Amino acid sequence: MSGISAPTPPELDCAPELAVLAVLELCVESATHAVVAEQPALRSGDPDNNPPRGDSYSIALALVHAGDELLRAIRAYRAALELEHQRDQDDYPF
Repeated sequence: MSGISAPTPPELDCAPELAVLAVLELCVESATHAVVAEQPALRSGDPDNNPPRGDSYSIALALVHAGDELLRAIRAYRAALELEHQRDQDDYPF
């Protein structure tokens, strides 16, 4: 796992949605790992690997891609919130 941690109370004061996003992030990572464990051909990353033909493989591949996209979006959102919070802190030099 990636070391996802729960947001702190001060972080939740500023952005309470971070709580559920942390849970979602862990769920998506866990689901992706489970799908890859079930479809080992997804591990290689080698296009010449001759992946199994069938609906389960192609749907698993789509799930992994969708999971990766969602994880990137969650992480980008968290990073944007951090930058906004830092900018807000810089506005008040007290």
